[in-house]
Amino acid sequence: FETLNNQFSITEARQRGLSAEVGRLTNQVGQLEDADARRAATKEALGHAVDRLYIQIKEGLPLTPEKYDRNARIAAVEALRDQVAGAKWVAPALQEAYTTLYLKELAISQSQEYFYSKIPVIDAYGSRVTKWAECVMNGNHGVSYRTFDGKNIGVFTNQGTGEDPSWGFMEDLSPAARTEIENKIVASRVEGFEEKIQALAERQIAMEGENGFQKAFSSL
Repeated sequence: FETLNNQFSITEARQRGLSAEVGRLTNQVGQLEDADARRAATKEALGHAVDRLYIQIKEGLPLTPEKYDRNARIAAVEALRDQVAGAKWVAPALQEAYTTLYLKELAISQSQEYFYSKIPVIDAYGSRVTKWAECVMNGNHGVSYRTFDGKNIGVFTNQGTGEDPSWGFMEDLSPAARTEIENKIVASRVEGFEEKIQALAERQIAMEGENGFQKAFSSL
């Protein structure tokens, strides 16, 4: 009887220990499931944020200074999207990479940058030609421009009315609006702009021949 009683006590103790271990493991499994759910939710949230940033850049202003080249920015966010898709969880480096891109785009959206660009415009004869122009970037909203010869003044802006943007050049402006754009461009000019314009004009003349660029500088 004592032997059976001892065996029963041992069995009972083992059963209590096993029950405690089962409870501990069950609790750990529950915690792991919660942690995995949080991991998946965090990764999904970051992926969604990166996708939104991609769309913002893809549909954003295409006419920018060279340092804000849209193709390079799209490539950067696409690379980050691939990294997020291939990651098992959101590492600090991924979060930091997204934050860096986001802050860069935020700065670009508020930029008032003076630059030069060769743009397609309509000349006095109704033909579409390309001319060098002084431009001022108005954040993500558009670009004010004035061609070197002063004959084309307008804004490059989103003319779409739906969800999809439709960027285009608009010069059908009032005299007051044209004057305002011209004054804004003059006020935004940087040091040495005359030399830069001279170099671009000479390059244009070398490619296409004398075409009135010599008269452009008096209009500056």
